[in-house]
Amino acid sequence: MSALQRISDALRDANPIVRKELLAALRTPLYVRAVVVSLVFVGTVVALSAASIADGREPWEGGKTLFQVFFGVTFFVMVLVGTTFGATSIVQEREARTLDALTLSALGPRRVARGKLAAVFLSTAFIPVLALPLLGVVTVFGGVTAGHLAVATVYALVFGAVGAAFGVAVSASVSTTRAAVTVTAPPVALATLIGGSVLTAVGEQYARSHALSIRGPLFFADAYFALPLDRSYLLWLVLAPLWLALTPGTLFYAVAHAGLLDATQDATRPVKRWALAATPATLALALAAARWTPASTSDRVGLAWSLTGAAVTLATAMLFHFAGTARTPTRRMAREHTGPWRALLPAGRIPSLRFAWLYGALTVALSTALFAAGSPAMRALTAWTAAFLGALSGLMALRGARDDESSGAARLHGVVALFVTGVGLWLVALLQQLGGGTHPDLLAHPTAPLALSPTWALLAALQAVRPHDVTADTMRALWTGAGLYAAAALVLHALASRRGRT
Repeated sequence: MSALQRISDALRDANPIVRKELLAALRTPLYVRAVVVSLVFVGTVVALSAASIADGREPWEGGKTLFQVFFGVTFFVMVLVGTTFGATSIVQEREARTLDALTLSALGPRRVARGKLAAVFLSTAFIPVLALPLLGVVTVFGGVTAGHLAVATVYALVFGAVGAAFGVAVSASVSTTRAAVTVTAPPVALATLIGGSVLTAVGEQYARSHALSIRGPLFFADAYFALPLDRSYLLWLVLAPLWLALTPGTLFYAVAHAGLLDATQDATRPVKRWALAATPATLALALAAARWTPASTSDRVGLAWSLTGAAVTLATAMLFHFAGTARTPTRRMAREHTGPWRALLPAGRIPSLRFAWLYGALTVALSTALFAAGSPAMRALTAWTAAFLGALSGLMALRGARDDESSGAARLHGVVALFVTGVGLWLVALLQQLGGGTHPDLLAHPTAPLALSPTWALLAALQAVRPHDVTADTMRALWTGAGLYAAAALVLHALASRRGRT
């Protein structure tokens, strides 16, 4: 079936989940109260801000400030409300024992996840739409154009959809409404505040270097109209925003889809697909940024370090996500690989824990090869991270093989391993230091236990940005840790294989 035919069928046969959820939301007093309270909050903040800047000497400057206040508060409220409602969208079906009926219907898990996500997004999109009359107060002061308003509105809606997708992903992964709301609301509020602070700092610097009229977190609203159309424009104003929206959004959708699959289906497949598609796109964007903008050696090493940290974090998260799922896809699961993804079937058939290990190791190796191949410290870190991920996956596979029904036991052993190696080995090193009566720099001259600590390796990798600060002891410890973890990985995977569970 062609893409045009699929779009036509989707328009003719709307997802019934969307209609059902929207009707239920509009009739829910909690939703109505949330929208009313959100609008009152946005209106109050805008009115107080307008009153405080009404006496300014330059009204257009006040208009720019009010523009950022309005969209900043609107975005914060939209994301907070959207993620909260998204976090309850699927788990309520699970608590009411109606989720199985939905997923086993003709809709299937994929359409159920899409319908839930679309319904949550449309529900929260009412907030900026109903707040549009407040833009009249913003435009009274001047300083902003219709183009600025359109760009800011599009950004608010797009990243509001990402927040809704995060809520739906959490809702598909937990079993109670209380747990879903507890896991969702605080991290989203904190991430929004941190993201706003980072955007403010970046916006001030970017606006100063490019002479933009709007500074602060919404600097990009003016950048689209003030900057010339060149490689830098394409990179930072087109490709980078698309990556920032699509990468987490598709990941959250993949997690939601995986959470709706039953035990007979391959629940690791959506996340594997996301990893196989998102990683090349990320590396291509990073390579374009390094080639199209002036980058020193330290900048390229810093980029390699950032990609390494992201790859290790994602690989570790996949190890915990895959614990308890089918480690090797069955023949029925293999038949589910259809469409354009069938060419990637060999990668999808790799046992789940080993896939996470290989994903992290290969991504780190590619990052080092592309951006910091001349740094011995980064090459040592590549071997260290690959071996560490292999040992962690072997430990979780071995624990899962001992208890087929207990994914929680494997995850618990993984958490204990991360805590002991990340924190406990520092305590051992400090005791060794105190017992020896010397006070060397543990980061530059680590003791033997720190060769196995992920937190020490993280700090040592930061030193790789400044190669002259990397000591011989640091390099020796990185290679020693890599060797020990490689040996542990081989032993643990061999034991798990003998039990027939990898």
